[in-house]
Amino acid sequence: HIANCAGADDNATGTAGALEAARALGQATFDRTIVVACWDEEEKGLVGSRAWAAEAKAAGQVVVGMVSFEMIGFTDDAPNSQSLPSGFDLLFSEEAAWLAARDGRGDFVALIADEASQPLVTAFQTTADAVGLPMLPLVLSPAMIGSPLVGDLFRSDHAAFWEQGYPGVMVTDTANFRNTHYHCAAGPDAV
Repeated sequence: HIANCAGADDNATGTAGALEAARALGQATFDRTIVVACWDEEEKGLVGSRAWAAEAKAAGQVVVGMVSFEMIGFTDDAPNSQSLPSGFDLLFSEEAAWLAARDGRGDFVALIADEASQPLVTAFQTTADAVGLPMLPLVLSPAMIGSPLVGDLFRSDHAAFWEQGYPGVMVTDTANFRNTHYHCAAGPDAV
């Protein structure tokens, strides 16, 4: 994480999610290779994931989909506990209306995806619905990929895969738009 901040939510929770996914996936067999990875230096510009994705592209590897477990451990069901980036309601009006109808509660998981990741989004949504987990998918059009208007949606390792033309999804609790302890801004990011 960053210096002098433990990072219990950012990103110990994502690491815990990846480890649990590896445990669960390790008990099954698949037609395709599944790689579970934790890349370093995300906070310094996605250094590890950019290197991996660029090497995969250069080697001609096919990546069917990438899932990044970003911060996934903070929830708050108090009204207006969820904030939004400036202009969010203009680009994602239906999603902003969904949040407003829920009184701005920060008790959901957000999925940030590109259009090529729609099968992953559908699978996540089906599972979330089955277990009663509120989920807010944000699917970016090709025109939005790389746009500074949605820069907050590129702040994790999935963006390194988008840069290489690979599909990717970020699973997140929305970071500083919900958790005031993000990067220890309002106190320790501790358990």
